[in-house]
Amino acid sequence: MSQNDLVRLIYEAIDDPLVWDGFLTKFAEAVHSETAGLLTQDKAGQWSRNLATVGVDPAARKSYEKYFVFCSPWLRRRSVFAESVETGEQILSNRELVKTEFYNDFLRPNNWFHACSVVTRVEKSTFSYVLTLRSPRNGAFSSEEIGLCSYLAPHLETAARIRQRIVDLEATVDGLTVGEMDTKTLSKLALTPAETRLAIALFKGQSVEAYAKEAGISINTARWYVKQIYAKTGVKRQTELIRKLLTTASI
Repeated sequence: MSQNDLVRLIYEAIDDPLVWDGFLTKFAEAVHSETAGLLTQDKAGQWSRNLATVGVDPAARKSYEKYFVFCSPWLRRRSVFAESVETGEQILSNRELVKTEFYNDFLRPNNWFHACSVVTRVEKSTFSYVLTLRSPRNGAFSSEEIGLCSYLAPHLETAARIRQRIVDLEATVDGLTVGEMDTKTLSKLALTPAETRLAIALFKGQSVEAYAKEAGISINTARWYVKQIYAKTGVKRQTELIRKLLTTASI
């Protein structure tokens, strides 16, 4: 598979996370690995979550999440910044690796030895990365294979950033839809509780007339609230108000 095809799968996975399995399969083939995964874990090595994996036995995946994440010598030494690409040998020499519990009880039983990883996203206490592992017989990752990882790194980072933005916006919409508005947001909008309730109803697509009937207020009172809402938020129509609510609540 070409580099462009791999990039295409990365961006398709933004909208459909199930595509990650297809990407990881093709990526593993491209770098001659038996397995690949997309993981998120905390920097302290206290927990790990496999978002997608191929070529990994479920028992091995579970054992890593439950125990071996704690004793990974790679995690404690690797560079954790977006788009960084490192091989296992760059982090820890093979001579030192084979002395560890991580190798003898986790890597070796699964016939893994060489690793290469790409950090896709870094948060305050967590990071996400694509990891690929392969057996000793396939040797260390070549400069061409590492180069492919470096080529894909900015695309993986961009996809992760866009996906997180979508998740954040979806959470904002969900919060507004169910009428959740914290005091911090209220203070930003300078709306009264009554005005806020009407603003959220408008956001949900409800008409002023329908809201007035539901709330048990006169249509004139509801229109007065609308006038105040528009004045305070600096908008002139309902579509502008929706954008304002989304922007303010997501700040």
